[in-house]
Amino acid sequence: MLPIDDCDDCTPAHLQRSLDAFPPSTIAFSLIPFVLTFLVVAAVVLHRLFPVLSGHSLLKSHDDGLPFTKFSFRRASYSIRALRDASVKRVAALTFSTSIALSAVLVELILCEISNTLNPAARSLALRATLTTLLVLIIVVTPALEIHSFVSAIFGSASPPGSPTTSTRKPRRRFASFFEAILLTAWLLCFWYLSHSAIVPATLHSTPIQDGRTSHSFTEACLERIGIIGISLMAALSGFAAVSSIWQTFGAKSRPVKDTDVARKEAGLQATEDMLAAKQSRLRALRRKMSEPGNEQARGF
Repeated sequence: MLPIDDCDDCTPAHLQRSLDAFPPSTIAFSLIPFVLTFLVVAAVVLHRLFPVLSGHSLLKSHDDGLPFTKFSFRRASYSIRALRDASVKRVAALTFSTSIALSAVLVELILCEISNTLNPAARSLALRATLTTLLVLIIVVTPALEIHSFVSAIFGSASPPGSPTTSTRKPRRRFASFFEAILLTAWLLCFWYLSHSAIVPATLHSTPIQDGRTSHSFTEACLERIGIIGISLMAALSGFAAVSSIWQTFGAKSRPVKDTDVARKEAGLQATEDMLAAKQSRLRALRRKMSEPGNEQARGF
């Protein structure tokens, strides 16, 4: 029997995962690339990508001085709704940017594991923190935001003029919150138990106990369920794409474009351009009237 050697130099790099084997300064220095990646990606996504994808970019500067008319009632009501749901939209933006940034860090960790670079204990710590945060965002926070937007669309987060007073809206808000809690609970139950039948029981629940604990942890169980859901959705989308491709190739018949169709579209485009030119002319005239001192009639239009 060979003697047991506890020398750290003889231990493979992928087994040197204990935080006690390295000083805290080494681990903190090794975590700097992951922290920088997270901060840079989160800032870029939050300030550049999220406003474009959400459609809440700032209005153009030439629309700032427009007077309030009946045609801008929908925009005004949307602005009021945006002010009321500002905290929810801020949480959604932070959730989106954090998820993308953590995904980038996870890719970086995978590349570091493949190339065996940086400190293994720091990689293990970063991997646990990244996976835990991503699971919380994917399983709990993101579905909660989706459910909130769905319930808000049903009950209406902003009431138009002539709606019930605040005292009568409180029961509706309580019922909406209760309905959101029920939907979130249903989602968590479906996530845990519907995917349970797709997972082989022997790999998740019938594993032997080692050192007083099972070989599969709660995090691994959540990862397995996310994998099952993702693979199922990818398979469904692939099947739909395959059927749609056959239909678009053999079933759908392309109609040749005639000169009359082109002339009709050109006439419609020309009419739209003329209407826009007339609107811009009226807008410039209205702005000139508003810029004149003492013209209260134009300001109240």
